[in-house]
Amino acid sequence: MHHQRSHPPHDRTAARRTRGKTCPHSAAPPWPWPRQPPHSPQVAHAAAPNDDVDLGVPEVDTSGQDPVIDAGIATASGQLGTRRTTSISETTVGFVGMTPYRVADTRQWGDRLKPEYVLRIPLAGQYGIPTSATAAVINVTITQAKSDGYVTVSPCGSASDTSTLNFAKAQDIANMSMVQLGAGEVCITVSAETHVVVDVSGYVGPRGQLYTPLASPSRVHDSRGGAGRLRSLEPRKIQVAGVGGIPASGVSAVALNLTIVDPSGPGYGTVYPCNSTVPYVSNVNYQAKQSAAANSAVVALDADGAICVLSYAKADVVVDVTGWFAATGTEVVATAPPG
Repeated sequence: MHHQRSHPPHDRTAARRTRGKTCPHSAAPPWPWPRQPPHSPQVAHAAAPNDDVDLGVPEVDTSGQDPVIDAGIATASGQLGTRRTTSISETTVGFVGMTPYRVADTRQWGDRLKPEYVLRIPLAGQYGIPTSATAAVINVTITQAKSDGYVTVSPCGSASDTSTLNFAKAQDIANMSMVQLGAGEVCITVSAETHVVVDVSGYVGPRGQLYTPLASPSRVHDSRGGAGRLRSLEPRKIQVAGVGGIPASGVSAVALNLTIVDPSGPGYGTVYPCNSTVPYVSNVNYQAKQSAAANSAVVALDADGAICVLSYAKADVVVDVTGWFAATGTEVVATAPPG
């Protein structure tokens, strides 16, 4: 059974920006999309210095979450961890994949996010994510930064001195993170003025799919081996289920590493389930003739057990799978980053 969510045609806005440390913290074309997505959430206009643009979100209690980790995949903003279990039950917590969706883009405000502001993004109760969700898988992209700096992603209400992503002036760079929700929200702060783009690809919640890591990453696709380079903006379907040690059936999503190699120009790469329209999101950003650019992703599979990969510029692509999500495996746990 594929746990994949579609989005309502008119989602409410899910971003607000506040001044002050309410959540304490320790690109040039072609990457900005050529047009807005047809159902892009309206993003709040830039607030006055003392304004609090609050669009509301149902609260969710995460106080009972078990922080014990047996093994996990580390991220800069907490951890995708696992606890031993065998199958989905009323008490297990796992991952639910969805068609990736853009939930915040400060470029729509016209102003960059400043260090004195906090970008609050309600997720629980939005975009098909239930109020019972305890964490979300998000991709954070930094673009058009005015100076070098770093970004911190954390559950709202939790102090953190960690950085999710470091960036240089004018750099386009992205990082995936599984982050625990605080009252249904994630909070983003930056140390230098920059635009911030946030895409969500799934969430962690009750009765979600369980995780099975591969003993070593499995390369399921390498275009340099005969398939040929990706054409510009032409999706390529890549079979994942039944390949490289991944079960042929029962897999709802995979954890993977997407690498774009030797692109012909600047741009971005996107990975998504093939049974959906091309989402207006990006997973990795690159420059012309860059040897390689990579980022992690957790991606839902389509009904055929496949994913689609798209590149803005002509490029080679490599996909390495590190694990999969199904009805049996280990429970998924997201912990808050250290303070």
